[in-house]
Amino acid sequence: MSPQALALVTSVSYAVALVCSRLGLKYSTPTTVTLVSILVQNVVLWTAVFPTIAIVVLKESATVLTRVGTLLVVTGVILVSWKAEQELLSFRWWHLLLPVGAAILSGVNHPMRRYALSLSNEPLFFSAFMGFVTLIAFAGYMTISSQEPRLVWDRKALLPFVCTGIFETFSIFLIIKALSIGPVVVIAPIAATYPVWSLIGAKLFLKDVERIGLKAAVGILSVVAGTVAIHLGR
Repeated sequence: MSPQALALVTSVSYAVALVCSRLGLKYSTPTTVTLVSILVQNVVLWTAVFPTIAIVVLKESATVLTRVGTLLVVTGVILVSWKAEQELLSFRWWHLLLPVGAAILSGVNHPMRRYALSLSNEPLFFSAFMGFVTLIAFAGYMTISSQEPRLVWDRKALLPFVCTGIFETFSIFLIIKALSIGPVVVIAPIAATYPVWSLIGAKLFLKDVERIGLKAAVGILSVVAGTVAIHLGR
């Protein structure tokens, strides 16, 4: 598969993980789904690593079409994800710091991954190691956090949470694999289209999701157009 195709499948896989987690959250807590997902990542990835493991500065350029495509994707994701203040009564301006911070960290993360892969092109081991570090970080969070409720084990939530872990693990491996064979400027924007696929999946499988309005529809079209432009401008 081309790196663009891998990035797109990554986006869809992560969207499926989000929908599965939402299904399970009806019966459990975010902390529980996070733990289950991390455990699945470690079990699956390290199991795959053991049978196969025997370990520059990025110089990338983006064409005009790739840049236009990236802009369309970003615009589309904003249109799909944005909730106006009147639609979300608890909204405060500083809430924007959370998604902005996440976007900044993600923007830094992809080049770091690409650089690491240029030193050692082992996507499977890299993915497994990420899962291990995540598990350690989660254990540290659980140690210092006093947020309640913590872990809630409900049989109805188990299958959706396991599916969340499987698809999230799949998406992590795919994005690492894509970055190992393709440029960040192409991979990152396509992988970032997951809110669109999440919206479509939620609309199909979750009954408590609002209808897709004009703004969301325009956002979806913008993301699709941007993805095509990035593919053509590679």
